[in-house]
Amino acid sequence: MPELRIAAADGYPLAATSFLPAGTPRGTLIVNGAMAVRRGYYADFARAAAERGWAVLTYDYRGIGDSRPARLRGFAARATDWMDRDFEGVLAWARREWRAARQVVVGHSFGGNALGLAPSAPSLDAVAMVAAQNGYWRLWPAPRRYQLAVLWHTAAPLLPRVWGYMPRWGGLGGEVPAGVVLQWAGWCRQPRYALDDRSHDAGGYARLTAPLALISLADDTDFAPHASVESLRAIYPAARSKHWHVQPRDHGLERVGHFGFFRPQARALWPLALDFLEQPA
Repeated sequence: MPELRIAAADGYPLAATSFLPAGTPRGTLIVNGAMAVRRGYYADFARAAAERGWAVLTYDYRGIGDSRPARLRGFAARATDWMDRDFEGVLAWARREWRAARQVVVGHSFGGNALGLAPSAPSLDAVAMVAAQNGYWRLWPAPRRYQLAVLWHTAAPLLPRVWGYMPRWGGLGGEVPAGVVLQWAGWCRQPRYALDDRSHDAGGYARLTAPLALISLADDTDFAPHASVESLRAIYPAARSKHWHVQPRDHGLERVGHFGFFRPQARALWPLALDFLEQPA
C-alpha cells in the first residue's frame, strides 16, 4: 500500500494510497470519499477491489485527513475544488502513471453526487455510487427534513463564519473547511442541488454517459433516503443508470446505514459495485 503525494489540478498536494493487483491491472478504480471521511476508511474495500484486478487509488480531499494544512481556520477551499481540482489531479496522475485503458469510480455520498463537477467525468467508463444523493433538504421525510432545514439554513452558514471552519460537533462528523461547507449548504437549499449554483461549470452532469449504478440502503434514512437517491439519478440525465435499493437483511446484515457499506462486515455487498464496474460497456 504505497503512500503517495499527488498534485491536484492546481498543484495542491493530496495524500493518497495505492492498492495494486498481483498481475496486470484490468483498469484504474478511484474512490471518491464522502464529506469529512478520511481515505483510510475505504482501505478494506480498496484491497478487495485490488484482489479482483483493479489498480485502486484512495485519497483525501484538500482540508481533510492527511491533505489538511496545519491550520484549518481560514484555509481557502470550496466544494467544487474537491472535484474540478482534486479528483481531476488524481485521475490525471492515474492515467499518466498506470496507463490503464479502463477508468472507473466508486463515489460515496458527496463523492458521487458531486462527480458531475469534474471536467473529466464524461470520460469515465463506469461509475458506482453508494449512498449518493441529491442533498436538497425537502427530499427527506419529516421529522428529519426539519433537522436538515436547520442545518442548511442556520448552522452550516453560521458556524464556519464564526470558527473559520466547520467544527467536528457541527453536524458533519468531522472538521471541514469553511468554504466547502458554505457552498455545499447552498446546494442543499436548492431543488437541483449543485446545478442551481451558477458560480461554476456543472456541465459534467449532463455529459456523463457511462453506465451508472446508484446503490442506496433501506436503513439509510437519515443521510440518503430512497427519494433523494432517485432524484440524483435525474441529475445525471444522459447516464445509462440503474438504482438498486438494498435491504440489508436480504444479505444477512443487521444494519448498514450510510457509512456501513465499506466496512468489512458488509463485504457481502461489495460485489454489487464491483461486478457492475467489471461489466463490458
